[in-house]
Parts: sequence; C-alpha cells; structure tokens
Amino acid sequence: MDKKTLSLESRVLAFVAWALNIIGAIIALLVAADSSKYIKQHAVQSFIFYIICAILAALIKAASIFRLPAPYSLAESVLYFTSFHSKACACS
Repeated sequence: MDKKTLSLESRVLAFVAWALNIIGAIIALLVAADSSKYIKQHAVQSFIFYIICAILAALIKAASIFRLPAPYSLAESVLYFTSFHSKACACS
C-alpha cells in the first residue's frame, strides 16, 4: 500500500494501537473492524507484542521469586572460556 493512499485516520489509529499499549490495540480493532487492513495489521501486531511482553515479564518475575539463577551472558561465557584455556595452555 502506498503511503499517499493512507488516510490520516488510518495512520492515527495505527499509532494509537502501538502507543496506548494493549488497550490501544483493542480500541483500534474495535474502531476500524472492517475499514482498513493497515489498521488491523498494526493492531494485531501490537496486541501480540504486548501479550508476549506480559508473558516474559511474568516469567522473569517468577524466576526472581523462586531465585532461579540467571543464565550466563555471552560475555561471561567468553571470559570464562578464554580464561580457562589460557591457564591450561603451556605456550608461555
């Protein structure tokens, strides 16, 4: 779809779908139920994104409640691996 053919209303509702969190996505879906594929696409993407964020936040909160250890970051893994092998090497 060309940008010139989109109305201002479509652009504003797509912005509302993203800016107002999950409520904005629901509002955009209700207001423009059959009017625009553009608005529907942004509203559905926004809805899915915020649902995934909520699930991840709940998982992180559950991990902090049960004090599960965090996985090593890539940098920590690389530092551990390089320090382990440099001590084992008899090159120097």
